[in-house]
Amino acid sequence: MSDSLDLFFEDMISLLGETRVCRDREKIDGLLSNTLGIQRDVYGCLYPSMLEEVRDIVRKANQHKVPLYPFSRGQNFGYGGCVPPVNGVMLVSLERMSAIREFNERHGYVVIEPGVSQKQLYDFLIEKNAPFWMDTTGAGLESSIIGNTLEGGFGHTPKGNRRAHFTDVEMVLGNGQILKTGAFPGLGPDLSGMAVQSNFGIVTAMRVSLVPKPESFESFVVSVDKDQNLEKVIDLLNVLALQGVLLNLSHVVNALRSYMILNPCPEEFKDQLMNNDQAAKLLQTPVVKAGRWSVMGGLYGSRLELAAQKKLIRAAFDGIGRVEFFDDARIDQLQKICRSPFKRFSSSFKKLSGHLIAYKELHGMMEGIPTDHMTRRMGWRVQETEDIGLIWFAPTLPAEGQKVRRMIDFASEKFDRYQFEMPVTITQIRPGQVVGIFSIHFNRRDEAAVRKAHELYEELKNGFRREGIELYRSSVLNMAQLTYGDSGKKRVLKTLKRALDPHDIIAPGRYGITSALEEDEIVK
Repeated sequence: MSDSLDLFFEDMISLLGETRVCRDREKIDGLLSNTLGIQRDVYGCLYPSMLEEVRDIVRKANQHKVPLYPFSRGQNFGYGGCVPPVNGVMLVSLERMSAIREFNERHGYVVIEPGVSQKQLYDFLIEKNAPFWMDTTGAGLESSIIGNTLEGGFGHTPKGNRRAHFTDVEMVLGNGQILKTGAFPGLGPDLSGMAVQSNFGIVTAMRVSLVPKPESFESFVVSVDKDQNLEKVIDLLNVLALQGVLLNLSHVVNALRSYMILNPCPEEFKDQLMNNDQAAKLLQTPVVKAGRWSVMGGLYGSRLELAAQKKLIRAAFDGIGRVEFFDDARIDQLQKICRSPFKRFSSSFKKLSGHLIAYKELHGMMEGIPTDHMTRRMGWRVQETEDIGLIWFAPTLPAEGQKVRRMIDFASEKFDRYQFEMPVTITQIRPGQVVGIFSIHFNRRDEAAVRKAHELYEELKNGFRREGIELYRSSVLNMAQLTYGDSGKKRVLKTLKRALDPHDIIAPGRYGITSALEEDEIVK
């Protein structure tokens, strides 16, 4: 490999120039810094800026048998950042491919490259005074829209199920061919979905749908006091989604998640675990009554439509939780009250003011305003960025109250056994299906804590698989060993990989997809 690698570097310098070919170990180590607490050994990093350069990189990589690991902007926090599943690859950063190639105001879409960040697209739409919002995620201002979409990520607006709202994928396949999937519906199979959670090629552009600005928008919060009402909440949300009352992705969070979003770890809990009841108690103020579970969602439409939606939501949750609605004006008014001379010295109003600041960010995400608030809260008991350990665990299951309860109880036993707090969000991705987002927080400089966090992640993954519950998205921890519930799917993915990337050049190990022969195939 040494001679081939040297020749490959020579070709890359000839293609890209020395400034876009990085072998500096300090810079590479910085790229590989991650919240999972894992280490990888890679050859270097390339920085193409256009489609043709990506094509030529892939062709030369095939010639010299150098595996590539592409990433968009490296902001995949909690899942691995830009860290590859395996050692011995060449990183390919697509951050310099940051063109917004097209904005179609008539049909409400943009065609963007993988280096386009949430902030860039938001600023672009503001500058154009566009009658559209973008869909936003909690991944931060500098996160890639395409990168998040290709990981299967979801946002907070009516276009939050991102898998359903992109087409026209342009990608360089592992065999060096350029594929343009085209719009849907179109002639032949729709191949756009093939780009999600796969390693058949490097995506260089796609069309992304925008959200038409509604006449009115309000967010709502339902505070649910009783833990045993969780099942009713899940079932009600599914009915409201099926009826078209709820258009965006509703989020159900436990009190611990709410507290961690709103506050740093209090001093008295620096050395002890916080449970959900304690978090609910700490959230209480004379003004705000927090629940053990909270529902957050958005309402979109005309004033008359919102009035009807609000009436239905109040009726649905009557006797289950307290419902409050917020528009921009109400949030601003409440913040003004908290800042008044008579209120700002009150501890209750100080707490309320902090909650409002955080809630305004969440409210804004539902109307297409990206924020760094969620990424700023990745740490819990640690202050330094280099200490932050975070792993997201994300199973998906039917939107049925009893099944969600079994998921919570099953996970709770594992978190308790490994001595981690269990903040959780349950998101209705579409009618009939939810995703549970659990976070494992630790100090990644503590080797024992890292080992224990990894063991919990594997215990959850293997345990849920035995229960018939699959992941919606995976971290790079042991990603190369991922298995699929349907063996037929695994065989088809292998067949596609052999056809489109026969030398395993693109992202080896990603989502367990490989072209390598297995023992039973060798025998045949």
